[in-house]
Amino acid sequence: MKPIVGIVLICGLFSCKHPPFSLNYRDKKDQLQGRWKVYYPDTKQVYYKGRYKNNIPKKITYFYREGSVYRKEYFSGKGNIHTIFYHPNGKIELEGDASLVQNKDTSLYQWQGPWQKYDSTGKHIEEQTYIRGQLIWVRKITPN
Repeated sequence: MKPIVGIVLICGLFSCKHPPFSLNYRDKKDQLQGRWKVYYPDTKQVYYKGRYKNNIPKKITYFYREGSVYRKEYFSGKGNIHTIFYHPNGKIELEGDASLVQNKDTSLYQWQGPWQKYDSTGKHIEEQTYIRGQLIWVRKITPN
């Protein structure tokens, strides 16, 4: 009985319109679904990779520059995004939160609240504060 169930399950997985392991799938409403990997134009270098459900990013999205991760976005599922930018040496450059506001035709990514800025050695050098994507305050961090 078990082999028959396995065969039915495998046939079911590969007979659907959107195989569960395919990349860059858009549904009938043209919404992004599943795993996505996008490349820079005319190259084989990855620009970003992540997962989507109904056009909304899920979990973590990785952005690449010259083969290395330069930004990670952690999605809470409620429109909140914790974002980290990296220096070329892999140290954190900038870290803070953003919100994703979606309308019928557009998505708006807005920085929100305090963002921490670091130099290439990892030293905290500045705090920036944003409200609805607008920079409203900058505080330089002075060494002790």
